[in-house]
Order: sequence, then C-alpha cells, then structure tokens
Amino acid sequence: GNAEALPYSDDSFDLITCVGSLERVLDPATALAEMRRVGKADARYCIMVRNAGTLGWKLRAAVSSGTNDGHAGANTLDGWTRLLEGNGFRILTVVPDQFPLQRRARWRSLFLRPVSDHQLIDAPLQGANEFVFLLRKDG
Repeated sequence: GNAEALPYSDDSFDLITCVGSLERVLDPATALAEMRRVGKADARYCIMVRNAGTLGWKLRAAVSSGTNDGHAGANTLDGWTRLLEGNGFRILTVVPDQFPLQRRARWRSLFLRPVSDHQLIDAPLQGANEFVFLLRKDG
C-alpha cells in the first residue's frame, strides 16, 4: 500500500518495519503518522534510512547541482532523529547498517584476524551508510 495511506486498521501491528523507503516517500511525516496509527500502543518499529553525512552522499549532492536528484531524501543522524522524535517516536537505539561492515569483515578475515560481531556493532555511527532506528511510540 501507499506509505502515506496504509490500508490497515488502527492498532493492527506489534512490529512495523520500514527499510530503505522512508527517504523516498513524498511526505515522510505523513508516512510516520500512518505507521503510528497502525501500530499498537506497545508496538516496536525498525526504520532504516540513508545517511547524508557520508562522503559518498555529499558527492552525490554536489554532482546533482544542489538538487535532491539521486539523493533520495537522505538525511544526517541529527536530521533523522529530529524527524522521528518530532513525529511522536521515542528512539530506543540507533545502530549502523551491518551489511557493509559484514562484507568488509568477511574480506578482512581472509587475510587478517577475524572481526567479532561486537566490533561490528561498535563501528562509528556517524560514518554508517545507513542508520537502523529501533523505536517505540512516545507517550
């Protein structure tokens, strides 16, 4: 369904995920309101969004002549935090997307010592390609 008009009844879900799509909807605030509406009072939310603070995204923004073309609505950690908290969510935790870290660890383990899962999760959050927010409704 349309993220800005979900075809579900109020208080329908215990868990709601939005992976790699919030930054692509026309009105993220409306999509977040819809997620809150269909989530039960104690629902948990997992939202993965792109980080505009990485060098790759900064270069894309510069190449697109200051427009958002190709930038897909990426935002910084502070920007996503303000958007989520400003739309009625309480952030439980934020972790970096693990896929690029797992890929690097796999290559590293071929030539150097293996990397533990703990080291992956503790990677610098600001440099992550994507942020994974775990949320609850606030209030």
